Amino acid sequence: MFNKAALLILAILTPAHFGMAQECSMEIVVVDQETKDPLPETQILIRKESTGRPFQTELTDSSGIAIFEKLSSDASYYFEAQLPGHLWRGKTLTCAPTNPRFTIELPKEWKISLIKIITDPQPWHNRRVQIIGFLNLQFEGNALYLHKEDWEHSLAHNAIWIDTRNSECTNWKALKRGYVLLEGTFDAYENGHMGAYAGELKQIDRCISWR
Repeated sequence: MFNKAALLILAILTPAHFGMAQECSMEIVVVDQETKDPLPETQILIRKESTGRPFQTELTDSSGIAIFEKLSSDASYYFEAQLPGHLWRGKTLTCAPTNPRFTIELPKEWKISLIKIITDPQPWHNRRVQIIGFLNLQFEGNALYLHKEDWEHSLAHNAIWIDTRNSECTNWKALKRGYVLLEGTFDAYENGHMGAYAGELKQIDRCISWR
């Protein structure tokens, strides 16, 4: 049996004192990667990392803020932002009893022509892009060309280097010579073999055939 003092102590203890999960909320602020302006009406979905199942979906308000409530302090979540034609997978976030706020930077313009990158690479440096072109994969020749004819005539200045090493794609062999859609991060200062290309696409996490 508990005496009165013990009951009083139990009454003021929170779940945290017993190592139990607590309910908490989380704010996600979505801003433009370049201008840092808020991005309203952006759909944000969070998933529980342990299961991968959708947990909660919210739209950002006029200030670019989405509030997620009734989360568990002992769970990790990752978010997905619904951009036109694509789900943007984000980093893992942990909710805490302090109700944290996270700022997420998303690109407003990222589906661009390869011509735009080749002719003016600097504005696209270190930005995520989606591009379409003719892919050729070979020793010292991994590159994405504007057209098949550019590859046939070895016009490296009409291409960017493709880094397949740190990629999430597993189907490179099936795509090694044909038109493809790729998504990754562009580097204007890495120019591939012999420095012959207009830049490099790295950290590629989407690669599909384009017909």
